[in-house]
Amino acid sequence: VQTYHGLAMRLTGTSLAARASTGSSDVPDFDALIDAAVDLLEGKVEIGGLDADVMRDRLLAGYRHILVDEYQDIDERQYQLISALAGRNQGWTPHHPRRRR
Repeated sequence: VQTYHGLAMRLTGTSLAARASTGSSDVPDFDALIDAAVDLLEGKVEIGGLDADVMRDRLLAGYRHILVDEYQDIDERQYQLISALAGRNQGWTPHHPRRRR
């Protein structure tokens, strides 16, 4: 179980503990973290010459299901992150009467 921002931090390799240990008092831009995670998942960022599909598979290793609580309350960035997570996986179907299309 992770929050949107916690998942974005994991995917981008961002650590609040590491920031604190360096004495940084800067608060990370959490919206930018979600944007960066979406870019990674969509293959818009090249890392180490890895193919976008290989990188995506590595980032998502261990995740088999996505469960979104209170889906009707997510904002556009969160929707983009969930959509990027679902990507090519089968079964991305939000079950809510006010679901986004």
